Amino acid sequence: EEITSVRLDPGSGAWALACDLGASRVWVYAFDVARGSLAGAANSERHLLLPEASGPRHLDFHPAKPWVYVLCELDGNIVGCRWDAEQGRLTPFGSYYTLPDGVSPCRAHHSEEGSRKALGR
Repeated sequence: EEITSVRLDPGSGAWALACDLGASRVWVYAFDVARGSLAGAANSERHLLLPEASGPRHLDFHPAKPWVYVLCELDGNIVGCRWDAEQGRLTPFGSYYTLPDGVSPCRAHHSEEGSRKALGR
Protein backbone atom coordinates (compact mmCIF):
# COMPACT_ATOMS: atom_id res chain seq x y z
CA GLU A 1 0.00 0.00 0.00
CA GLU A 2 1.17 3.48 -0.84
CA ILE A 3 -1.08 6.24 0.51
CA THR A 4 -0.31 9.34 -1.55
CA SER A 5 -2.97 11.77 -0.34
CA VAL A 6 -5.83 12.04 2.15
CA ARG A 7 -8.78 14.44 2.00
CA LEU A 8 -11.63 14.99 4.43
CA ASP A 9 -15.16 15.37 3.14
CA PRO A 10 -15.44 19.18 3.09
CA GLY A 11 -19.19 19.12 3.73
CA SER A 12 -19.23 17.19 6.99
CA GLY A 13 -15.64 16.32 7.83
CA ALA A 14 -17.03 12.90 8.74
CA TRP A 15 -15.15 10.92 6.09
CA ALA A 16 -11.47 10.58 5.18
CA LEU A 17 -10.68 9.49 1.63
CA ALA A 18 -7.17 8.14 1.02
CA CYS A 19 -5.65 7.49 -2.41
CA ASP A 20 -3.57 4.32 -2.49
CA LEU A 21 -1.38 4.34 -5.59
CA GLY A 22 -0.07 0.79 -5.10
CA ALA A 23 -3.40 -0.90 -4.37
CA SER A 24 -5.35 1.12 -6.99
CA ARG A 25 -7.97 2.00 -4.38
CA VAL A 26 -9.49 4.97 -2.67
CA TRP A 27 -9.96 3.96 0.96
CA VAL A 28 -12.98 5.57 2.65
CA TYR A 29 -12.96 5.68 6.45
CA ALA A 30 -15.21 7.36 8.99
CA PHE A 31 -13.31 10.19 10.68
CA ASP A 32 -13.89 10.97 14.33
CA VAL A 33 -12.96 14.64 14.68
CA ALA A 34 -13.05 14.63 18.49
CA ARG A 35 -10.60 11.73 18.75
CA GLY A 36 -8.68 12.40 15.54
CA SER A 37 -9.09 8.77 14.51
CA LEU A 38 -10.25 6.71 11.55
CA ALA A 39 -12.75 3.86 11.77
CA GLY A 40 -13.70 1.17 9.29
CA ALA A 41 -12.74 -2.26 8.06
CA ALA A 42 -10.19 -2.84 5.31
CA ASN A 43 -12.72 -5.01 3.48
CA SER A 44 -15.53 -2.43 3.61
CA GLU A 45 -17.68 -1.98 0.51
CA ARG A 46 -17.13 1.78 0.89
CA HIS A 47 -13.64 1.54 -0.59
CA LEU A 48 -13.42 2.29 -4.30
CA LEU A 49 -11.51 -0.33 -6.29
CA LEU A 50 -10.08 1.11 -9.51
CA PRO A 51 -8.62 -0.84 -12.45
CA GLU A 52 -5.34 -2.59 -11.66
CA ALA A 53 -2.28 -0.34 -12.09
CA SER A 54 -4.36 2.83 -12.43
CA GLY A 55 -2.45 4.44 -9.55
CA PRO A 56 -4.76 6.95 -7.86
CA ARG A 57 -2.57 9.75 -6.50
CA HIS A 58 -4.85 12.71 -5.67
CA LEU A 59 -8.53 13.48 -5.40
CA ASP A 60 -10.65 16.55 -4.97
CA PHE A 61 -14.27 17.36 -4.23
CA HIS A 62 -16.34 19.48 -6.62
CA PRO A 63 -17.05 22.81 -4.89
CA ALA A 64 -20.84 22.66 -5.40
CA LYS A 65 -21.85 19.19 -6.64
CA PRO A 66 -21.64 15.81 -4.88
CA TRP A 67 -18.75 14.71 -7.09
CA VAL A 68 -15.19 13.62 -6.47
CA TYR A 69 -12.46 13.58 -9.11
CA VAL A 70 -9.68 11.00 -8.72
CA LEU A 71 -6.42 11.60 -10.60
CA CYS A 72 -4.83 8.29 -11.61
CA GLU A 73 -1.14 8.78 -12.20
CA LEU A 74 -0.20 5.45 -13.72
CA ASP A 75 -2.86 5.20 -16.43
CA GLY A 76 -3.40 8.93 -17.11
CA ASN A 77 -7.11 8.98 -16.30
CA ILE A 78 -9.32 11.15 -14.16
CA VAL A 79 -12.18 9.15 -12.68
CA GLY A 80 -15.36 11.07 -11.89
CA CYS A 81 -17.40 9.72 -8.97
CA ARG A 82 -20.66 10.56 -7.30
CA TRP A 83 -20.13 11.15 -3.58
CA ASP A 84 -22.75 9.94 -1.09
CA ALA A 85 -21.79 11.84 2.07
CA GLU A 86 -24.38 10.05 4.19
CA GLN A 87 -23.08 6.57 3.38
CA GLY A 88 -19.45 7.52 2.69
CA ARG A 89 -19.51 5.93 -0.75
CA LEU A 90 -17.99 6.75 -4.13
CA THR A 91 -19.71 5.57 -7.33
CA PRO A 92 -17.76 6.08 -10.57
CA PHE A 93 -19.65 7.74 -13.43
CA GLY A 94 -16.85 8.14 -15.97
CA SER A 95 -13.15 7.80 -16.69
CA TYR A 96 -11.41 10.38 -18.86
CA TYR A 97 -7.96 10.01 -20.42
CA THR A 98 -6.08 13.26 -19.92
CA LEU A 99 -3.04 13.02 -22.18
CA PRO A 100 -2.67 13.65 -25.91
CA ASP A 101 -2.50 10.68 -28.27
CA GLY A 102 0.90 9.03 -28.22
CA VAL A 103 1.85 10.34 -24.77
CA SER A 104 2.24 7.80 -21.96
CA PRO A 105 1.89 8.59 -18.27
CA CYS A 106 5.17 8.95 -16.45
CA ARG A 107 6.18 9.46 -12.85
CA ALA A 108 9.34 10.56 -11.13
CA HIS A 109 11.04 8.23 -8.69
CA HIS A 110 13.61 9.16 -6.09
CA SER A 111 16.41 6.70 -5.55
CA GLU A 112 17.98 6.01 -2.18
CA GLU A 113 20.89 8.23 -3.23
CA GLY A 114 18.51 11.14 -3.82
CA SER A 115 18.75 11.22 -7.60
CA ARG A 116 15.61 11.30 -9.72
CA LYS A 117 14.63 9.06 -12.60
CA ALA A 118 11.62 9.42 -14.87
CA LEU A 119 10.04 6.08 -15.60
CA GLY A 120 7.21 5.29 -17.99
CA ARG A 121 4.51 2.88 -17.02
